[in-house]
Amino acid sequence: DGDGIDDGDEVLGTIAGLELHLMGTNPLRKDLLIEYDWFDDSLECSSHSHKPSTVALSLISYAFSSSPVTNPDGSTGINVIQDYGQGGQFTGGNLINDDNGVLSGGVNGSEFQSHKNNNFDSIRDGYFYYNLLPHRYNTSSSSSGQAELPGDDLIVSLYCYGSDTNVAHTVVHELGHNLGLRHG
Repeated sequence: DGDGIDDGDEVLGTIAGLELHLMGTNPLRKDLLIEYDWFDDSLECSSHSHKPSTVALSLISYAFSSSPVTNPDGSTGINVIQDYGQGGQFTGGNLINDDNGVLSGGVNGSEFQSHKNNNFDSIRDGYFYYNLLPHRYNTSSSSSGQAELPGDDLIVSLYCYGSDTNVAHTVVHELGHNLGLRHG
């Protein structure tokens, strides 16, 4: 289906034991898998969580499912599978306890890598995009996100502006960078 995931892995699971088919992958449709880990903090505004809401996640799914790409089964769109620790097969996403809510450095920094190493199961490497949602990154950045270009790691850092729409738009934007798209 051209999504970069081996069709056998989508149907049978991976040799390492990642049960992609139980998560909803389909060898006849393009799939995109994302794991979300987040910080909670009370910086610059009242106490808040950066955990993406189900509304934000629905907006992300809708954006990709509305894509005009054609799948081998004749359907259009991309199936987005999102793990925010909701249970069942989805136990990857979780709250990360962080002293200050700020990720020092960016997506290529040592703190990001440390959090990923401690919270992202290595059997998901090459299958899932890893999205970390701190209050800010790079200590005082006013940027809403950062991503590898191309790659599989991204940051969504909306400080006190984490509305469902802002979260969804920023996730889609940063995933675009992971997929090789630049600004403009």
